[in-house]
Amino acid sequence: MSSLTSMFRRGWWAGLAAIVVLSLVPGSERPENALELPGQYGHLLAYMLTAGAFGFAYRKTTIRAALLALLLLCAALLGTAQIRVARRTARLIDFGASSIGADLRLLAAALFDNLAFPSLDDEPMDGERKPEP
Repeated sequence: MSSLTSMFRRGWWAGLAAIVVLSLVPGSERPENALELPGQYGHLLAYMLTAGAFGFAYRKTTIRAALLALLLLCAALLGTAQIRVARRTARLIDFGASSIGADLRLLAAALFDNLAFPSLDDEPMDGERKPEP
């Protein structure tokens, strides 16, 4: 596994952990929004960055689809869990922004791979070549 792939994989897990923590802390304990973005833009950006990291870390289409489903399920579950967190709200528009961010970034990663590396989906993830028959 290349060091770049390893870096993206660590970024994916760090992004997912940050999303979980920031979604479940009470509203009064959340860090300040340095970019001063409205809530939905924050969701969009967080999920775009996380999906982008896993889009470049896991390049097989089936793995990307499974991880996208996991990320969207996570967004739905975290949104539902926020009902029980003090000074937090669960809104459908936040889930929509999270979903759109993840979908757009993963689509961008897939398009980049298809344009730059058209045969990548057939290669094993560890970079070793399959023996030719």
